[in-house]
Amino acid sequence: MDLLVSNPVPFDRQRRVDAGALRAHVTWLAEQGVAGFLPGADEFLYLYPEEKRLVHQVVLESASDAYVLPCVWDPDPEVATVLARHAEDHGAAGVVLPPPLGVPLPPSALRAWYSNLADAVTIPVYAAHDPAWANALQVDALTELFLEGQLAGLADRSCDLQRLRRMTDAHTADVIACGDELAGEVATLPALAGFVSVMANLWPVEARAVMDQDAPAGPWLQRMGDVRRAGGLLAVKTALGMRARAPLHDPEQKPLKGLPPVGFTL
Repeated sequence: MDLLVSNPVPFDRQRRVDAGALRAHVTWLAEQGVAGFLPGADEFLYLYPEEKRLVHQVVLESASDAYVLPCVWDPDPEVATVLARHAEDHGAAGVVLPPPLGVPLPPSALRAWYSNLADAVTIPVYAAHDPAWANALQVDALTELFLEGQLAGLADRSCDLQRLRRMTDAHTADVIACGDELAGEVATLPALAGFVSVMANLWPVEARAVMDQDAPAGPWLQRMGDVRRAGGLLAVKTALGMRARAPLHDPEQKPLKGLPPVGFTL
């Protein structure tokens, strides 16, 4: 099973994407054995299309032998298509597309959202599921898209082992589990194609050890709780020496002092 990382986006003092910092971090992660990257997956709502293209391109150029699945979400499906074609042209192994957000849509609109993109590119298209979203993707709807060949896989943030097992047992499509709380349990689902971690941005070797059950999950879960209390993704950025940008904000340094040292800082 592959370890993948959802990349945080660093900004410079002018709050522009810091391509050099992103390149350095991705290069280090690839050297630590990270097998894949999902650039833009956690901050897709806060990036302009040209910034998404830049983030995708930098990660694709820096990932070494790792594969890259850029998140190409945009409220305009035509822009999502442009992003996906750009990713395809620069060597992406596939693209990840979350559903439309905010307003609940009928199944026909969700099908069109994915089929239009799948028809526009030749690389695999992965859906994304989060139960907190208005248009969370149910298993039956995904099954139809898998069977029709419109989707190659799913990045699933439900942290629901039963749902993940149902998906992997029923389909040959790639299912990627997302969520650091699952690190110690994904080995019980050998059919998973991969596991996406945010905390692996700080501790990739430890994440791999917990995944492989070569290290106990308890300390990892404790560390995860500490990171979340310190600000979650923003705390990860701060530990790496990255800056954020409005509407996000830089968290205070004090809550991070109890965390173990990280192997990379800017």
